[in-house]
Order: sequence, then C-alpha cells, then structure tokens
Amino acid sequence: MISKKLFSAAVAGALLIGAPFAQAQFTGGEPAVVSVASVLSQGKDDQYVSVEGNIIQKVGKEDYIFKDATGQIKVEIDDRVFNGQQVSPTTKVRLTGEIDKDFHGPMEIDVNTLVIIK
Repeated sequence: MISKKLFSAAVAGALLIGAPFAQAQFTGGEPAVVSVASVLSQGKDDQYVSVEGNIIQKVGKEDYIFKDATGQIKVEIDDRVFNGQQVSPTTKVRLTGEIDKDFHGPMEIDVNTLVIIK
C-alpha cells in the first residue's frame, strides 16, 4: 500500500508537470504622443509619456534639451538608449519614458526608448 506522503508527492508532481507555465507580458503598446506643453502643464510624476520632436542640445553627461512645436523640456537619456543611433538637432525622434517631477528642480523626462522617425 502506498503511504499518504508518497501519494501526495506523486499527485503534486503530476500536477506540476502537466500544468502550463505562463509568462506575463504587457501588450498595451506605447502611450499616445503628447506635446511638451501638455507634459509641462498636466504631467504627473512617474507618468509614462511619448513625445516627438528634436533633441537640440546636450547639457550634461546624459542630459539633453528636447523641443517640439509647443516648447522645450530637459530629458535624461542613458547612452544605452541611443543604441548606436546617430542623432543630430535636425533628426526627428520619438522619446518614450517617465516624467520625473522633483520638488527642487524642473520637470524632465527619463527616457526609456528613442526611435528615429523617418
């Protein structure tokens, strides 16, 4: 006769082997493109946004000034985000990232992705 422990272990093993393993992925896509003016007037800390325009100036190691038709905002872009892409002030780009709104400084966007718009 099979002991209860051995039977329980066999059942648990059979359930684990037969159970499919799911991997969660978010498939909602990128946020809608908004204007810099909208980010500055209505943006909330940690809000995920996309903006389209031009990176017009480097102002720090990973800090840049981004401009669209409605205004300018400071953006932080890690070197890895450029992914080897060459970007000049005339290159139109889409930046996606999180708004960083500190009490002690101006609002900026911490960029996660950069796409050159052709």
